[in-house]
Amino acid sequence: GPWVIISTPQSGWFTCGGERGPGIAISRALSAWAANSKLPVRWLFIATSGHEWVDVGADIFHQTQAPAPRDTALWFHLGASFGARAYEETPSGLVAKDTPNLVRTLMASPDMVPLCEAAFAGQPVIDKPAPADPAKALGEYHLVLDEGYPSSAGFWGANALFHTPIDTAASTTPEIMEPIARAISKAIEERIVK
Repeated sequence: GPWVIISTPQSGWFTCGGERGPGIAISRALSAWAANSKLPVRWLFIATSGHEWVDVGADIFHQTQAPAPRDTALWFHLGASFGARAYEETPSGLVAKDTPNLVRTLMASPDMVPLCEAAFAGQPVIDKPAPADPAKALGEYHLVLDEGYPSSAGFWGANALFHTPIDTAASTTPEIMEPIARAISKAIEERIVK
């Protein structure tokens, strides 16, 4: 069958718990789900390095190993901070909240917009995906759009501790990531079976 590609950056400045943690954790969860799915596709999970050096790892993958757009049913990119925690500014400093960070974007190709709207319903900001636009896409998702993959979706964002040494594993929670992972799998399944 055609390819379904799940990509995520795995490196950045410092520990990157909220920046990279959700992409890596959700990619692993999706790989376990995919291994047990009966979808008529081939799966490719890729975690690239060098994002902080102008996407060098993703760029090399795109140039040398990525399946062609014509052979790919869907590409879902898990970029920065989309599953990080929100923080509240207080007189004594930032306080972590148990709610998702809202500085996040989900962009999707025309066929994926309604599927993502349904799958992410009730999840603030990402329940209204932006229409795919290579000129507005950020992070490594712009490579997917630049190369003309016809069916895709991708996240990017920032969090309150972004690019600091204190962006640790405490910058996200399973309770924030699980509904996102379930929504991604639902959107993928809807796209493949429709």
